Amino acid sequence: MAQPYQQQVDSLHKLLQKATSDTTRIRLLRGLALAYAQMNEGEKAIRIGNEALSLCRQKHLKFEEARTRYSLGTVYLYLQNTDSAIAHYSITRQLIENESGPDAKKLYARTLGNLSNAYSLKGFEGISLQLLISALPIFEEMSDTGSYAITLHNIANKFLNANEFRKAYPYFLKSVSLIEKDPSVPGKAGVYLSVAYLMLELDSMDRVKHYLDKAEQALTAVGQTREWSNYYAYKASYYTKSGKFSLADSLCRKAIAQQAVYPDRMNLHNAYSMLQENFFVQRRYREAKVYAALINRMAREDNIPTFLIASLHDLSDLSKKTGNITDAYRYLSEYTQLKDSIDKKEAAIKLSEMEMQFQSSRKEQQIFELQSRAKMQKLLLWGIVIPLILVILFFLYLFKQRKVRTLQQLQSLEQRQQIEVTQALLTGEEKERHRLARDLHDGLGGMLAGVKLNLSRMAEEEAPQNTTLHSAIDQLGSSVNELRRIARNMMPESLLKSGLQTALKELCENSMSPKVQIIFHAFNINVNIPSQIQIIIYRMIQEILGNAVKHSGASWIMVQCSQAEDTFFITVEDNGKGFDAAQEYEGMGLHNIRSRVTFLKGNIHIDSSDNGTIINIELNVAA
Repeated sequence: MAQPYQQQVDSLHKLLQKATSDTTRIRLLRGLALAYAQMNEGEKAIRIGNEALSLCRQKHLKFEEARTRYSLGTVYLYLQNTDSAIAHYSITRQLIENESGPDAKKLYARTLGNLSNAYSLKGFEGISLQLLISALPIFEEMSDTGSYAITLHNIANKFLNANEFRKAYPYFLKSVSLIEKDPSVPGKAGVYLSVAYLMLELDSMDRVKHYLDKAEQALTAVGQTREWSNYYAYKASYYTKSGKFSLADSLCRKAIAQQAVYPDRMNLHNAYSMLQENFFVQRRYREAKVYAALINRMAREDNIPTFLIASLHDLSDLSKKTGNITDAYRYLSEYTQLKDSIDKKEAAIKLSEMEMQFQSSRKEQQIFELQSRAKMQKLLLWGIVIPLILVILFFLYLFKQRKVRTLQQLQSLEQRQQIEVTQALLTGEEKERHRLARDLHDGLGGMLAGVKLNLSRMAEEEAPQNTTLHSAIDQLGSSVNELRRIARNMMPESLLKSGLQTALKELCENSMSPKVQIIFHAFNINVNIPSQIQIIIYRMIQEILGNAVKHSGASWIMVQCSQAEDTFFITVEDNGKGFDAAQEYEGMGLHNIRSRVTFLKGNIHIDSSDNGTIINIELNVAA
């Protein structure tokens, strides 16, 4: 694992743990994805990049999604997955193509640049060049000198790779002029190295040395960077052309050694290419073929058609020079097939462009005639099609409306049936509670009170010293009181006589114990709430309080009730041990509470943890 990138990863992870805002988390995740990609840890890079993308989409952050797509495209580009890189860059373009802000414009232009690089790796140099040229005016408009200079440099490289050196030269000169005027422009060393390579191709050895020295100065100012590998490789090429083969070989090995610190397949390809060139110039064709084969293998692994074509051509030539005609023919055949395939795709694009140019250059009269004929045909066609479309749309509209009305009627009927069933159950339940409460209070309660009265008279007259009898009388009295308390809870008189607020206050007071303190607050409760709804609200709070007292282990419970017009709010909070609402759905009585909430067209939210439970309920109490 490369140490500089590992330090960056560790730092980003620490910052991520402290991040509080979504945008900060997304930015740090993007940085981590890119760092892992530079370390060739593709799986981690993609997973973290997708995590950032998921957060963007979850929070509906469109511009952050565009930035994250751009970063993911760059991750895939590092990993040599050009198809995925192109897909993400293309989506980035779609997300921001209509945005006019400076940040969006800059991101759009940079996306064009990276998309150009991806197409170039696939061998589509024409499309790649077109994208770069379309990015130039955007950078120029924004006065982004650094990006403008780098884009000029990349355009020059396109011409350089196509061996059109005279076209490349002015672009390189302008790029060098811009980076030397502005010290803050990044990537100076890369520009100097490319110009040095151009000078090598033009056999201007003095100018090669001049730009290599400038590149070395720029790299020394930066310190440790992956660009040192390219510097060693290009300087090795300079020594090869100067006939200093031993020095060239040493520098190529040094470039390869940089992979241990800064893993980079492109830089490794450059180093192998320079080693191949060094051996080729010395006519050591077998050694040159070894490195051509390595480049070929890398190109296949990374799926880079540009490098694959060049390596096949070199392998064919080297096989011929080493006397292996069979391999030479095989490599040449594969080279021809691959190049033809790419050329066909390029030709299709160029043919499309030529067709457009041809159409635009036709005579005015021919164009007018074609347009007139087309116009008449369109008018005739639309004269038939539009009425037909309108009729179809009308019938589709009628069908859809009918379907919607039928669905609405079914839903309305289902809702009415559900409400009627729930209302019947609640009404039956309350009637049964009322009957049981009356029977307990008036029947069994009266009988037990009579028994206590008779036993008390007998104890006073016949056995005043019988402590066992007096104890039994006391226990019977407690039982009578408990029976009456149960009867009151089943149908509290205070709810019928004094209203909901008073009944809830008494419920909280009666539910308290030495271990549990219950606090009740009420605000703006309307006394005109229908009695059936008051009973439902009372039963819900009674159920919640009962559960909390029995199961939560709380030392305090707070009940708050308030009303705003036709909406009634209930909040019950405790400091108990919490519960899992999903697992304890039936056992904790939540089913009954949810049924009542649904009946009153309300909603309920439960937040429970080890630190306690908060239940929030909203109800519609309109008559």
